[in-house]
Amino acid sequence: MKAPKFDLNFKLLVVSKMVSVVGGNILGFAMILFLVDLTGSAAVLGITFAVSQLPTIVTTPFAGVLADRLNKKKLLVLFDVITAVTNFYFLWLLVTGSYSVFNITVLRMVKMSIATFAQTVFNAAVPRIVEEEQLVGANGILQAIAAIGLIGGSVVGGILFGVITIEIIAFASGILFLTSAAISLKIKIPYVRRGLGDGIVTTVKNDMVESFIFLRKEKPIVFQLALVSSANAFLFPPIFMVGLPFLVGVIFDQEVTLSFGIAAIGMLVGGILAGRLRSVLAIKHLPKWVGGIGMTSVLLALSFSPLIPHVGLAFWVFNLALSLLLLIFSLTNSSLGAFTQQQVPEHLLGKVNALLGMISLIAGPIGMLTVGFLIENLSLPLFFLGVTTLTWIIATICGIMLRNYFRTEGLQIEK
Repeated sequence: MKAPKFDLNFKLLVVSKMVSVVGGNILGFAMILFLVDLTGSAAVLGITFAVSQLPTIVTTPFAGVLADRLNKKKLLVLFDVITAVTNFYFLWLLVTGSYSVFNITVLRMVKMSIATFAQTVFNAAVPRIVEEEQLVGANGILQAIAAIGLIGGSVVGGILFGVITIEIIAFASGILFLTSAAISLKIKIPYVRRGLGDGIVTTVKNDMVESFIFLRKEKPIVFQLALVSSANAFLFPPIFMVGLPFLVGVIFDQEVTLSFGIAAIGMLVGGILAGRLRSVLAIKHLPKWVGGIGMTSVLLALSFSPLIPHVGLAFWVFNLALSLLLLIFSLTNSSLGAFTQQQVPEHLLGKVNALLGMISLIAGPIGMLTVGFLIENLSLPLFFLGVTTLTWIIATICGIMLRNYFRTEGLQIEK
């Protein structure tokens, strides 16, 4: 299937996003290694990640309102500049030696909140500058950008962390965000001014109520699939962000950078394939893809079982299985993102995405805490087989939801 062609605005948006994602991941990965050195514990690392995400639950509704009502181009520029400032502040903490697990966690809380605003605005901007039939491909490209940023960030960040000081990495990341802001100034995003009415708090309350009513009465399937997405968010990002550094660095005693890069290649391939697999990524096929993620968890369990006694072979089975997991995870995200963008009117998209995002954001910190604790205290084969079982249950429930939806709409869902 021929890949869709995109105009200059989307290409500029992609370049801007790629620069900021690479900049964010280079410093983000270096900060992970920095925290691993400080803590040496998967449980503590999980707590740090979980606490860092908590403020995003509060900021997400405000992000949705801003995304729908204010100039998206100016917001993208603003958030890149603010992120650059936080990176320079981290540089100041390092230079003065005033850093600690506590203030790094607080800084990550701020950075995560800003990233939530930026991502919500970005997601709301995409449907404004691409055609409807390009949405799956556009979301696939964005998944690929995330993977490229992760590969570049993890590999480059890991290499730089061992070669140069983290102070230089923080400075370089700040410069990359300023570069992204400069590129965003060239983007043209259609904008119809809508005020904040009686104030941002009242507007947030009214918009969230409007979004909830819309989802409950008009598009309950979008809300139901958001629950599927949040269940995935509970399991798989924590396995990648918390589990991988601990498992590779402590259990396998190997380079974490290599494993991050290999795993991220799966995300990259998934993002590239999404634009060419639009028919098999139709929402009716989602349960099969979710079930496929569960199958990869069996391979993860196998890599820690006595069936593979050779540590080197087990390490590579783990890497390839996690890469495959993220490939399929990337495809499911592309499918879910495109379906939501197709089902929700443009003037509601930002706040609906914010409302749905809150569900995943609530699941994320709980998952970070749970995964960090279980990986450190439970038999690893048992843990990953438990993940497989939960994933298959999620896939089954997802299938029931979609069959009911297609039946209500009077459509056929093919086997």
